[in-house]
Amino acid sequence: MDWGHWAVVAGAITAIIAVITNFLGILERLGSLLAKVQALFARRPAAPAGMPARTVVPIIQPRINALWWHIGRMGSLPGMQFCADFNVTNAWDKDIRLAGAMLRVRHQIFSRKTVQGTADVKDLQSQYSGNYPIPPNEMTWVRAHFMYPEKKPPRVGDLIADVAIIDQFNNHHWVRGLRFKNTERMLQ
Repeated sequence: MDWGHWAVVAGAITAIIAVITNFLGILERLGSLLAKVQALFARRPAAPAGMPARTVVPIIQPRINALWWHIGRMGSLPGMQFCADFNVTNAWDKDIRLAGAMLRVRHQIFSRKTVQGTADVKDLQSQYSGNYPIPPNEMTWVRAHFMYPEKKPPRVGDLIADVAIIDQFNNHHWVRGLRFKNTERMLQ
């Protein structure tokens, strides 16, 4: 066999591998979509008697830098740091503590990745933030902070994401469609 035949054989093998890889990628996306549809229709347990399903109301702070992201590292791995500042009101008649937060970044129409983060509450009696309770019918400042692993983080631009503030009863209070600005282009 001469080199021309080897090139044709190598090209055919490469094309077959590409087709198989694309087919497996499509199957993976369909499986992910099926799992999301199933989760959408899954029943969530009812809140215990006497406890509302919505205990806190988060609202983005009206500042230009209330939602930002920046390229960072998690040890030796590349990633992104996300930060969201909220005004949060306790809508229940008892103290509420926040257990954490979740970030869901939208990559494509059917591709989303969720990571857990922290929710630091500003104490109403001091200048400190931490795991402080939010008294009934009171509003305070909450910072949700996330480290998001990403092999190839984008260099610039805005990213769309959803954030959930999680209370002590595991109620997820979602704020959807938030536009996080890259700190390098905050004023654009």
